[in-house]
Amino acid sequence: MSNYVTFQQLAERLHIHRTHVRRIVKRAGFNIVKVRMSESGMQKADALTKEDADTLIEIREAQGFSTDEYAVKGTAIPIENGKGVFYIIAVVPELAPNRVKVGFTNDIDGRLAAHRTAAPTAQVIMTWPCKRTWEMAAIDSITREECKLIANEVYEVDSADRMIQRGNIFFALMPKV
Repeated sequence: MSNYVTFQQLAERLHIHRTHVRRIVKRAGFNIVKVRMSESGMQKADALTKEDADTLIEIREAQGFSTDEYAVKGTAIPIENGKGVFYIIAVVPELAPNRVKVGFTNDIDGRLAAHRTAAPTAQVIMTWPCKRTWEMAAIDSITREECKLIANEVYEVDSADRMIQRGNIFFALMPKV
């Protein structure tokens, strides 16, 4: 099993053209790696690490684009405003207790399991009922003070408790899910 995912593989998974993958990857600031894989006939191919590719797929889903296998190739199909939870996950609590990942998911157990592939000790700190379309506003609200963006919804925070307080205030103002 390879630790890299080629742009062609990503294009097939995201149901978009390979050149569009390049634009998305560059815009998101991922490091592009050149690899030789059997899928590319041992020719050089652009790729991302498996972890970066998984993150890119999460980003696309959070933006409302389908990665469903039944989507029509060459088109992006918006996902309905799903209901789920907004979460705060301590990524590596034993080494960096103030490093957290925030975001939306409709399967918190699956999301935690995905994070544990790279960070085996990750723990859910807090969740709130949420709609997918609220995710960006929730992130902006709870990270507005004393939070430094590290990468892709991962923050270094002064106090997870204060972040939770801001989350409680934000979600108390939102309609019931």
